[in-house]
Amino acid sequence: MKHQHMSDFRLSELLARKVLGSITEKETAELEQWVNLNADNRQFYNQFMAQSSIGKRFERHEEFDINEHWNQFVQRAGNREHKASRSLSILIKYAAIIALPVLIGAAVYLTVFNKKDVPNSQAFSNKAPAGIVLYTSTGEKINLDDASKIENGVVVKDKDTKELVYDATASVKDQYHTIIVPAQRDFKIQLADGSTVWLNAGTTFTYPVAFNGNIRQVQLDGEAFFDIKHNEKQPFLVKTNGINVEDIGTSFNVKSYKAESKTTTTLVSGKAKMTDPANVSATALLEPGFQSSYITGSGQMQVREVDVNPAIAWKEGRFDFEDQALGEIMSDLGRWYGAEVEFENEQLRKVRFKGSVSKTDSFERIANILEGTGKVKISVAGNKIYVK
Repeated sequence: MKHQHMSDFRLSELLARKVLGSITEKETAELEQWVNLNADNRQFYNQFMAQSSIGKRFERHEEFDINEHWNQFVQRAGNREHKASRSLSILIKYAAIIALPVLIGAAVYLTVFNKKDVPNSQAFSNKAPAGIVLYTSTGEKINLDDASKIENGVVVKDKDTKELVYDATASVKDQYHTIIVPAQRDFKIQLADGSTVWLNAGTTFTYPVAFNGNIRQVQLDGEAFFDIKHNEKQPFLVKTNGINVEDIGTSFNVKSYKAESKTTTTLVSGKAKMTDPANVSATALLEPGFQSSYITGSGQMQVREVDVNPAIAWKEGRFDFEDQALGEIMSDLGRWYGAEVEFENEQLRKVRFKGSVSKTDSFERIANILEGTGKVKISVAGNKIYVK
């Protein structure tokens, strides 16, 4: 797409100068004139300037080949009127005062803005999400989107979100509820003991209506963030795909989808113990800011220090990927949008990216951002995403 009365290349220059703070009054007037031409131009400008790290929405971790990336910049800007020699001189001028990714970022963003939707991706990206379902011990099925009250609990609505709150005084025994969270949804529960649990998409969570006995035990297949009311006399235990996570006065995130055969626990506060009951030597005691990972059946528990924010960003409505492999990124995206993912080039699974996008973004927008790096192609057929 050619922007009205200005080439994409010239627009890229002005935006880069604006970000650098080196734009002149004459250039500012030129840019403002373009912005005020129509609503589309203004929307594009506002979106561009709102992103403080425009070139890093998804940045590949590798050294830059200057000639290669500058040629990509010129090509993506869609301007063939400038020769490579002039382009390189402009690059050298700017590279002295700002990292190359900012200039590349301008081209990437223009590419994303001008790009057509990923073929056929509308089929699942814009489909209305399914309802959140609760099953009782008797097999009763309840759609929590429609319910306002269930036995021993109420559904509380706060603006656009809902939360299931259980009665702390309930004394029922041997009654369990199971919640299933579909694609493009998450859900929050306050258990009978006052602990709060956030459930991510694709999660199945089973728990007692009231906690009795010496232990508070729940079952997880998926991802959940736990903020636990600590009780030394009644410890809290999460059982998930062969791994036990025990609270010791804790808020923590557990990601354990059975299909992925991997359990990751990230500790935000307090302490937590992660154990494979079939292999007592596979145990990790976590401190805040540490994460444990365990491959089912491996017998090895890996622990490392991490920034906890990317691990819990999902409950704040974001995907935060920090030096994450594309295979893991696509698994998260496929689960959220309810689609299968197939890599036509298996080596791409290992390519690492970092960036942040909103969970409310359409899949085609996120796919376009990934494609804007020039390292991956994405297509959709039916309910399957192809990466090549």
